Amino acid sequence: MSENCPCTSGKAFAECCAPFLRGEQFPPTPEALMRSRYSAFCTGEVDYLLQTHLPEMQSPDEESQIRATIANTQWVQLEVREARSAGDTGVVEFIAYYRDGRGPGQLHERSNFIRKNDRWLYVDGTHLPASKPQRNDPCWCGSGKKFKKCCG
Repeated sequence: MSENCPCTSGKAFAECCAPFLRGEQFPPTPEALMRSRYSAFCTGEVDYLLQTHLPEMQSPDEESQIRATIANTQWVQLEVREARSAGDTGVVEFIAYYRDGRGPGQLHERSNFIRKNDRWLYVDGTHLPASKPQRNDPCWCGSGKKFKKCCG
C-alpha cells in the first residue's frame, strides 16, 4: 500500500508531489506547485522551498524561517479553495491547517505565482481571515470526529 500525499490530493505521494520534490519534474500549474510546497513543508524539504520561491522575493533569513516553521509546526490538512492561471501568472487560495505549540491553527492565504523559464515559482501571498468551521463539520485535523467534539 502506498502512502497518501500530504497535499491531500487523494493520490499516492510517489505519483503526486514526490517527483517534484526530487527534481524529476516541474509542477505544471500554480496549484501543483502550491501543493508540492505544502508537501515540502510536511516532509522538511527546505531546499525545494527555497528553489521554488522567486529569489528576489526571499528575505535574507528565508532559510532559517523555513527551518523554524518546519521544526515547530505539524501540518495536518490542506484545502485548496481556488486556483487559476492566465499566461505566466497564477493565483491559488488555500487553507493549511496545522498544530504548533499554541494548539491548532490555520494559514489562509491567497498566493501569487509566476512562470519564468517554463517553471512556476511562488512570488508572495496575502493572509486572509481564518475560516470558521461549523460545529458539526468534520474536524480539519483528520480525527474523524465532529469539529465540536475535537478541536472546536
